[in-house]
Amino acid sequence: MPMMMILGKLDDLPEGHALFAHHKRIPVFLLPELEERGFEHRVREGAVLLAASAIEIGLNVVDLGLIYRIEFDEPASRITVTMTLSTPYCPVGETITAAVQRVLLDTFAGNAATIELTFQPPWSYDRISEAGKKYLST
Repeated sequence: MPMMMILGKLDDLPEGHALFAHHKRIPVFLLPELEERGFEHRVREGAVLLAASAIEIGLNVVDLGLIYRIEFDEPASRITVTMTLSTPYCPVGETITAAVQRVLLDTFAGNAATIELTFQPPWSYDRISEAGKKYLST
């Protein structure tokens, strides 16, 4: 099912944009399909943004729904993450954004990493992934 979701998202991906997908393991069945469709792919060990957790609850920023957009500008060697916090007054907001930036710089050495913080649209519980909701309910 995740493979079909990724392929579906690629059908709607504007030219020159990248799709970031996280898997717990290398998606070996997906890679040949990507190549057949003419898409480039990169596989990195470990999760990039999943390594940055929301300190107060221990849930990663992706499953918490804090990441709105990730842009890779390869010619400029720059990564821009547009993200939010649960509230503009989040007491650990600086810690979370610094952790995301640190993970990006460590994972994509040689690239600049910019964090753009936005509160539009505002974060809500509905943004939490199913895995995140399951984690929070345990």
